Amino acid sequence: MYIEEPGKLKKLAEGYYSVIYLGEIKATKAKVIIKKYTKKPDFHDIEEEARIMMYMSDVFPNFLGYVSLGAHMGNMSLVIEYIQNGETLLDVTRHDDLTIQQLLSIWYQLALAIQAMHTRFVLHNDLHLTNIMVQWKGDQPIVRMIDTGLSTFRKGMIGRIDTGYPFYPPEYRKWKETNPTMDIYGLGFIFDEMNGVFNNEDEDLQMVVDWCLSHLPQNRPSIHQLVERIGNISQKSQYLQQKIGLNGGIKPGKAYNIFNDIQVPLLDSSKITPVPSLHENKLWVDLDDDKGSYRGVYKNIPVTIHVFFSNDSYLDLHTECVSNTFASIHGFAPKVYGIHVEKLGDKDVIRGFVQEYVAGYIHLNVALNTFGHLNWNFSYRVEIAHQIITMVRLFHEKTIYIDNIHVKNILYRLGDGSGVPRVMFADLSQTYDASDDSYTDFSNDTLALGTVLKDIFESMSDVPPLLRTTIFRMMDIDPELRPSIKSIMERLGSFKNIY
Repeated sequence: MYIEEPGKLKKLAEGYYSVIYLGEIKATKAKVIIKKYTKKPDFHDIEEEARIMMYMSDVFPNFLGYVSLGAHMGNMSLVIEYIQNGETLLDVTRHDDLTIQQLLSIWYQLALAIQAMHTRFVLHNDLHLTNIMVQWKGDQPIVRMIDTGLSTFRKGMIGRIDTGYPFYPPEYRKWKETNPTMDIYGLGFIFDEMNGVFNNEDEDLQMVVDWCLSHLPQNRPSIHQLVERIGNISQKSQYLQQKIGLNGGIKPGKAYNIFNDIQVPLLDSSKITPVPSLHENKLWVDLDDDKGSYRGVYKNIPVTIHVFFSNDSYLDLHTECVSNTFASIHGFAPKVYGIHVEKLGDKDVIRGFVQEYVAGYIHLNVALNTFGHLNWNFSYRVEIAHQIITMVRLFHEKTIYIDNIHVKNILYRLGDGSGVPRVMFADLSQTYDASDDSYTDFSNDTLALGTVLKDIFESMSDVPPLLRTTIFRMMDIDPELRPSIKSIMERLGSFKNIY
């Protein structure tokens, strides 16, 4: 019934548990894939693989049925849809003509596919270049996930794989059970492989790779953050002006307003360290009349908990929480876990929001005064300045004022083992949504940014005159003479490329 020629099947690939053959249905001559198991599986595992394939049919090829073929479990093998004009992602990396548009499209569709799986409580557990198919429709790549052999539903996979595979994160050797952050690490491994093959040096894409491959799982993005980040890079770079759906169709984009569109989850207060007494000053990191913050844990994860004391401050809380969430999506603020809701009698009272505690960061002014003035060369300072301008530009592109840009509000850390600095915003409480304003002027943010760049470069005697002039123009007394963030970014980018 399923043959390539009488008595034979054409082998396409071979894995640890199975061999993949190409066959055809006699009656229709339609090509199919036959997955024959080489090691003796449990029938439950075969059935689970088929069920997940059917459940996620918008992401995986269609499951067509079982066939008696093989040495184990009653010669049970799977029959699966054959993807016409397709090749594995490993084969794609052997091309020498893949464009950046096509690369971004593949990344975005991969993230969407894993988002679809995680949203429906499915873990892939086996993400690498040969487990992803790319179907070509003209020059448009359409991503299809393949192989649900190790996928799980509503649970992790325990102890079924060799921990030596590089696409499994370091913690798997310890935990021996998969979770969503491990799929994120697997995506990071794929992205890194593609970047290396195509010699792609795009800074934004490399930051995505570094984020996904973070050594600590809590520092990796959620799949929703990753989708948003890659989509933002695509739009920013003008490589993809429209979003690509999983079926390859084009979906028109919509105007995006972070204060309306970002949804922040509500957290169970029983899993959060209780709010300390206002008299316990040593337990508070910051404390004033309106709000305070203290260190604690959420689900045993170290966090910073921000508390608002006034019942009238919900708008401020929402603005700060959403602004931090937006910045964290792009790696420029600690991750926001959600809004802290406390049960008081029969009422739910919003107390504040819970944010990731990031170790190893110090305020930029402290870093400059401690070792920056002596040890940082020009290119290192340009990298710091470029990241800060990128942070500001992200908000301005969404018509949001930051209104709190200074060296004391920027956190700095030397990158994990890479030698590349990392910066984040410390406080986004004064952001302001200007989307409804008829006149949008960011000159005050530009002025403040100019003072930050002045502090970064002022101790150097050999700052190029063109850069020094740009910084002075940013601080011009006449707001209309200050350059745009875009032109500042371009000017600084030219120094990044030279030095």
